[in-house]
Amino acid sequence: MENVSSGNRRYLEVFPVFLGLALVSLMIPVPRPSFVPSMPWKAEFAISTVLVIVSLVLLIRKRPLFIESVKTTELQRVMFGAVLAFALYSALSIAWAEFPIAATHHALVWLCYFCILYFAFRWISISGSLRAVLCPLIVATVAVFALCIFDLLTFESFAAFEGAYRIRYARFGEMAVTAGPLMLGCALADTNQRRAVLIGVFAAAAWLIAMLSLSKAAFVSGSAGFLLVFTGILLFGRRASRVRTIATLAIFAAITISVQFGTAYLTAIPSTTEYISGSADPTRSTSTMRIFTWKVAVEMIRNNPFLGVGGDNFGVRFNEARQRYAASHPEDADLAIAEDYLVQRAHNEYLQIAAEFGIIGVLFMLACSLWFAAVLAKALWNRKGRISPIMLGSAGGLVAFAVSSAFTSFSFRAFQNGVVFFLVLAVFIRSIGMLGRSVQRTNFLSESFAARLQKLAVVPFAALFLLSLVSGASQYYVLLGEKARSATEAEAYFHTAIGLDPENTGAYLAYAGRTGRGGENQRAAALFRKAIDTGLGVTVTYSMLSKAYELDGDLENAELTLAEAISIFPRSVFMRVRYALVLEASGKADSSLKQFEAARAIDARQANGWETLIREGMLKAHLRAKDVGDSTPPADLLPNNAIYAYADEQIGPASRLP
Repeated sequence: MENVSSGNRRYLEVFPVFLGLALVSLMIPVPRPSFVPSMPWKAEFAISTVLVIVSLVLLIRKRPLFIESVKTTELQRVMFGAVLAFALYSALSIAWAEFPIAATHHALVWLCYFCILYFAFRWISISGSLRAVLCPLIVATVAVFALCIFDLLTFESFAAFEGAYRIRYARFGEMAVTAGPLMLGCALADTNQRRAVLIGVFAAAAWLIAMLSLSKAAFVSGSAGFLLVFTGILLFGRRASRVRTIATLAIFAAITISVQFGTAYLTAIPSTTEYISGSADPTRSTSTMRIFTWKVAVEMIRNNPFLGVGGDNFGVRFNEARQRYAASHPEDADLAIAEDYLVQRAHNEYLQIAAEFGIIGVLFMLACSLWFAAVLAKALWNRKGRISPIMLGSAGGLVAFAVSSAFTSFSFRAFQNGVVFFLVLAVFIRSIGMLGRSVQRTNFLSESFAARLQKLAVVPFAALFLLSLVSGASQYYVLLGEKARSATEAEAYFHTAIGLDPENTGAYLAYAGRTGRGGENQRAAALFRKAIDTGLGVTVTYSMLSKAYELDGDLENAELTLAEAISIFPRSVFMRVRYALVLEASGKADSSLKQFEAARAIDARQANGWETLIREGMLKAHLRAKDVGDSTPPADLLPNNAIYAYADEQIGPASRLP
C-alpha cells in the first residue's frame, strides 16, 4: 500500500486517463440556450459515459473486480451501507418531491457515488495499487492547472474577466483541495525519490489551482487539508519520514507566500487573502448572499423537518421558503438580495441535505462524521509513530472537502467533485481497514450472489447517462427554438424540448418570450406562469408575466402576479413601482400611492428612475437623472437585466438572464 506504483498494471490502461479528462469536461464549451436550468448534465454525461464503458468491458472480460472476494471489516461495511442507504432514501424521495425528475437525478448521482466508492475500494484491494486512483486525479489536475495559467496569461483586463474566471475555477478549486492532500501523502510515502518528487509536483499544482481560483472556500479548506497531512505526519507518522515532511512543508509555505504576495503586488490580480480580508471585495456581497441563503434554508428545514422537500428540490422550493421568511422577518434588509438571479443551492451542503431529506439527512451526516472522527482518532491514538502518510493524505482530502462544503454551492452537487471525494474516501476506507486486527472475508452474502449483485453497477451508470443525455438534448432543442426563423418551427422545437424534460424551466421561458413577441399574450402568460412554477421565480419573470396579462387586458391577474412577487421580494423597488403603476391603471389610486411610498422608502432615487423609465422611456429617464438629479440613471437601475424589456419594448428577454 505504501508503494503507490506497485500492483497489477493491467488495471492501469486507458480508463483512468479518460476518467481524468471527463472530470474536467465542464471546461469544454458547448452551444447553450439563453437560460440554462438548474439540473446539470454535462459532467454527468461525460463521466457516466466512461463508467458505463469500463463497467461493460470489465463484465465482458470477466475481470477480477467482479469475481474475486475482498476482505473487509465491520466498520468498512457500515460505511458502505450508510452511503447505499442514503442513495436509496434519495430514490424514495421521488415519491414526495414536487419535481420528481430533479429527485431522480439526485438519486442516480448518489447510486453512482456508491458504486464508485465500492468498486474503487475493491480495485485498490485486488490490485494492491493506488495508481489507478491517482491517475485520473493527476490528469484532471494537470488539465485544470494548464487552462488556469493560460487564462491568467491571456486576459486583457482582469476586472472585466474576474466574475467569469472565479466562477469557472472555483468548482475545480474544491476538486483540487480534495485530491491534493492525497497526492501529497502518496509523495511522502513513496520510497522512490524521483517518483515521489513528481507526485509532489502534482500536489503542489493542486494547491496552486486552489489559490489561483481566488476562491475563499478553496483556500481555507485547502489550508486545513494540507496542514492536517503535514501536522499528522510530524506528530504521528514514522520518524524516517519527518525530515522529508519538514522540507516539503517549507516548499509549500514558500509557494503559498509567493503566490499571495506576488499576485497582490506584482499583478493586477487580487490575492485570495485580499478576498478573505475584504480589501478586494469591500461589499462582501457573496458572504452576505450566503448568510441570507442559509437563513432561508433554515426556514425550509423548519417547515419540512421530517421528510424534507426531496432530492435536488432545494432551488425550485426556495421562493416558497423565502416567502415565509419574508412574512416573519419583514425588516430584514437582506430580503433585497437575489431578486434577479436564481438561488439554486444553499451554499452549504449540510443545510441543503437537511432541507431536502429532513431528519434522515441530518442523521446520515452525523453518522458519517462520527464514523470518520472515531476511526481517525483511534488510528492516531493506537498507531502513533506508524501512521501511513497515505491514510493522512486521504483524511486531509476528506477534511478539505468537508470544510469547503460548508461554504460552496458545489460539493456533491458538482458531479466531478463528488466523484473525486468518493475516490479519496475509498483510499481512506482501505487504509483504515489495513490498520484493523479483525479482517474478514465478505461472507454475509454468498460469493455467487454478491458477484451477480455487483454486476448491476452498470445500471445506475447507464441510467445517469440516459438522463443527462435527455437533459442535454432538451437544452439543445431550446437553442434551436431560439434560433428558428418561423414561429411554427420554433414551436415544434420548444414542444420537443419540453417533452424531453418537462422540468426544463428555460424551455418555458424561451417559448413564452417567442410567443409574446408574436402577439399571443394569453399563451405567453400561461408559459411565463409555467416557467415561474418550475423554478424561475425572479422579479424579471414576474414582470414579464404581469406585462403579458396587461397586454391581454387582464389587469386583475396582472395585479395578483405583482402582489405575489412582492410577498417574495418585499424590498424590490422595481416590483413595487411596477405594482404601483398597474394599480394606478386599474383606478386604485390610494393603493398605488402606498406602493410608490414604500418603494421610495427603500430607495427614492431607484424608485424615481424606474417610474420615469416605465412611464416615459429611456431618454426621459436619462435626462431626469442628469438634469434633475433625483433619480438613478437607467444604466444603474436594479435589477439591471429588467431594463431591456423597456428599452426594446418587448415582453421576452432581450438578454441572457443571470
